[in-house]
Amino acid sequence: MHNLRETKELQVKRNDFIAKTNSLIYKFGSIQKKGLHDLFQTYCCSFYGSQTWCLYDNNIDSIYTSWNIATRKILDLPYTTHVKLLSQILQKPHISHQIASKTLNLFYSMRESENRHVKFITDQAKDDNRSIVRKNLNLICEQYKLDICDTLSSKQYPVVSHGSDWRVNVLNEIIEIKDNNLEIDFEFVDLNEILYILATE
Repeated sequence: MHNLRETKELQVKRNDFIAKTNSLIYKFGSIQKKGLHDLFQTYCCSFYGSQTWCLYDNNIDSIYTSWNIATRKILDLPYTTHVKLLSQILQKPHISHQIASKTLNLFYSMRESENRHVKFITDQAKDDNRSIVRKNLNLICEQYKLDICDTLSSKQYPVVSHGSDWRVNVLNEIIEIKDNNLEIDFEFVDLNEILYILATE
């Protein structure tokens, strides 16, 4: 059954995230990109309560998309920059990965709770394929290629792989050059063209 309250919460969280991001860029957009991203991560990306969301709700994709767009704005990257490059440039997990880890943390803490009622409810939920808990666990295991049996009985987390794409180092150098207005043997327009090609092709 479609949960209208869950959908509404996700829409509210997304709108709040967009508003906070735009406000941050308006107030601090002139500072260096690394500092701006640290502020972005701290003040815009907490997503309190996300560990209880239904991760299979279609509306959560709009939050992931909004994060992609906001990250491109924060780093002053082209709108069509490949998503896989964003977390590599930041050396931080994608927001979908962060939420998945929060969800697992909540499950593990409830499963190991000293409160027998909490532990009982968690045990029932993890064994019921109709429950939000089990559906979330199934989805996370499928997305990150984790073993569901090991996840239910022990602790497993999605592994962050930043890869070794050579473009990432060059893009970071270009971002730093633009941030510090360093003198180089390129016209600024040429630098932006190189950044666009590397980020989008």
